[in-house]
Amino acid sequence: MSPFAALSRVARHVCAQAGVARGWMGPDAGRLRAAFDQYTKRDRYNGVSVDLTRGDAAEQIGAAGAAVFNEALADAFRDWEAGKVRGVWLRLPADRDDLIMAARKHGMRYHHARYDTEEPEYMMLCRWLGAGASRLPPAVHHQIGVGGIVLSHDRTRVLAIKEKTGLRPGMRPFWKLPGGLVDRGEDLQAGAVREVWEETGIHTAFASLVGFRETHQARFRNSDLYFVCVLRLDPAHHPPRAAAPPTPTPCAQEISECAWLPIEEWRALPLNRRHTLIGELMGSALDAAVAEPPQGFVHARLPSRAGAMESLYCAPRAKL
Repeated sequence: MSPFAALSRVARHVCAQAGVARGWMGPDAGRLRAAFDQYTKRDRYNGVSVDLTRGDAAEQIGAAGAAVFNEALADAFRDWEAGKVRGVWLRLPADRDDLIMAARKHGMRYHHARYDTEEPEYMMLCRWLGAGASRLPPAVHHQIGVGGIVLSHDRTRVLAIKEKTGLRPGMRPFWKLPGGLVDRGEDLQAGAVREVWEETGIHTAFASLVGFRETHQARFRNSDLYFVCVLRLDPAHHPPRAAAPPTPTPCAQEISECAWLPIEEWRALPLNRRHTLIGELMGSALDAAVAEPPQGFVHARLPSRAGAMESLYCAPRAKL
């Protein structure tokens, strides 16, 4: 353990014991209060984030009741307010209704809940302590979908699918591009390639990003962005010299049909008619896909200011 870490641990222990000595907390609450500090991070906006779903904190709140938690949280708020903290983010196990309701009594509001196979299910609560109206950001309010437009090697046919699910009452299955929602942490181009493979069994490679549609009041009153990428058949799996395009295999759970439609048949579909939202997007995507090289934004992986490699989609440049 580094000297700084050791000093921090001692400081947390002293602060917690001081709270106990002043009669603010009992011993159990003092130990939990120390765990608060151990799993607190301060951000550049003078806010704090407390994660009580991990490590020692998770073990301690696992045994703590609402009364002990309430004591520890009350003491933490005294320190945060004295330290001019502007905002508090508190992450609790989603199955601890007693702790969540105790936090609500301290003025904390629901922000979001999340289930993820890679981390514990949790509820995030927040409270604004700064002056004036809250400036804490709202919960995530966009969902992102992506479709892939894939042409046969001779560029005379478009890969299309009909879905089994997701149809509104009274709707009949219709031809559309393969695609779906992008996974958390997944790049657009990777999501397009994955969705085409999952729904049709066809292997592709990203070529360009050609456009997107923006709508509001989608599921859960979120906004929805739908991107279209031009994908080329992956020559490693589907050699260009083949006389016919590869045979698609529909995903048994989601897709009722998939086929290579002649371009003119694709253009004539009701969904793709001119001067409509989707029709103009599909027409633009087809024009970009037929061109060689494909038109649209190219993809590159470049370092961000923080040093992490991130995705960039932009107009082609000679030395990108």
